[in-house]
Amino acid sequence: MSNEQPYIVWTEELKTDFPTIDNQHKKIIDIANNLHSSLGIDNLQELIPIHLSQLKCYSSVHFRFEEKILQNHNYFLLNEHECLHDAYVGELIKLEKNFSELEKRFPNLPLYEEVEPFAWEVIKFVSQWWLHHILVEDKKYMDFLQKLADTYDSDS
Repeated sequence: MSNEQPYIVWTEELKTDFPTIDNQHKKIIDIANNLHSSLGIDNLQELIPIHLSQLKCYSSVHFRFEEKILQNHNYFLLNEHECLHDAYVGELIKLEKNFSELEKRFPNLPLYEEVEPFAWEVIKFVSQWWLHHILVEDKKYMDFLQKLADTYDSDS
């Protein structure tokens, strides 16, 4: 039986007012929610690596897009922001490796003994990381870009 309710709910508070970035954030949240909706499904063990790969790949696309914007505007915390992105991708790689090792040790894992707790670990990590990242770290560059825009507005 799958979970129909999303684990992470998109709210106005998460909006950056940059439509492309907001849409990318929503897609990442959708991927995490898809994993959540897979809980209780018999083939969850097959879905976890797929969702982890999607999270890693699409997050990397988003990070490159975001970093390019910040680089173009000489964002003073760009290196710090890139390190956060790298750490997130590194954690996903570590989760992929851990799950692969778990599957090798226990090829016929019972759903509720190992697979589902692991899926929850992924869901909680991704949700906590993204909510913090959007609400704290991304807000820093939004404030920076807004001040930059305000500077240009005041020149006219």
